[in-house]
Amino acid sequence: MNNTQKFDEALAGAVNKERSAVYGHPLDDFGRGEGIAQIVNECPDPEVRYALRMIGTKIARLIQTPDHLDSVIDIGGWARTIVQVLDERARRAPFKDSLPTTPEPSKKHPFTRRLDIGKLALNCKTEVTRVQRRHQDGYITRQDKAAEQIAIIEDYLQKARDE
Repeated sequence: MNNTQKFDEALAGAVNKERSAVYGHPLDDFGRGEGIAQIVNECPDPEVRYALRMIGTKIARLIQTPDHLDSVIDIGGWARTIVQVLDERARRAPFKDSLPTTPEPSKKHPFTRRLDIGKLALNCKTEVTRVQRRHQDGYITRQDKAAEQIAIIEDYLQKARDE
């Protein structure tokens, strides 16, 4: 008796033996999946990359059995999780997209540069107020998360001042 047979005997009934009929032999299925994963690994976003790997697993399985509806549905589900991640990011950190760009170091007169920093400071103060309000309204539920977001904004402003 080989190791696979011993394993099957130990798990008798716990694992559906029809998986190979649907997905093909694991050696082939995993090889396809790994090939897809190598491409997916180029995605710079870790959470999206995870969902893409799962979609890749479903694609690898569909190569063996293109009419396996469950895998097609799973792809749609994993694609939806990507949209959920993007939506949740936007909800949790709305200030990141709204921060003004750092004024470019230029040969402007120092007075003009101070005006640029002043505008930036006012915009950052507005963002801090908005984060505090979102915390009070319950959109940001943890005090440390609100403080973290405020620290990011203040750090951003300090870097602009230092340029």
